[in-house]
Amino acid sequence: MVDIEIKVIDSVHLKITCEKSISKELSQYFTFKVPNYKYHPAYRNKMWDGQIRLYNLHKRTLYVGLIDYLLEFAMDRNYTVKSEYNIKEKLTKEIKINNINIEDKSFLHKKHKNFSKEKFHIKLIIESSELKKISSIEANRKIHGILRDEIGRSIHSLQIIII
Repeated sequence: MVDIEIKVIDSVHLKITCEKSISKELSQYFTFKVPNYKYHPAYRNKMWDGQIRLYNLHKRTLYVGLIDYLLEFAMDRNYTVKSEYNIKEKLTKEIKINNINIEDKSFLHKKHKNFSKEKFHIKLIIESSELKKISSIEANRKIHGILRDEIGRSIHSLQIIII
């Protein structure tokens, strides 16, 4: 079973799915006191506690720019992580990509006999001049090679569209 599941909501936010106790740990990990907060009018008027919270405990969202810290947090505590964000990172390291859109299509397969919540059904829309130069089959092989580990572990179905 996966302890922390990370999904990309948009270019700014990640949706974190985990147990309540892990969510509270995340909240504490991504909270800090502002220097000299005691002198801020909002603190003096008892409207603010002087802390900045980067993880939203209620919506369970975190800023995309903090993904490395989230993965470090999980690794330090031996939590298992399932993330579609790793896909984007891996592909952009290996292939020159102008734009990439990752869509989770798992909901379309919920009624299938072999459906598992732990495996994604993903649609990739990749804009890449590098992939356009090679045949569709070669491009698919290249992408499958890069995502080999994810396909075995967390991806059940992969639909690739190259534009």
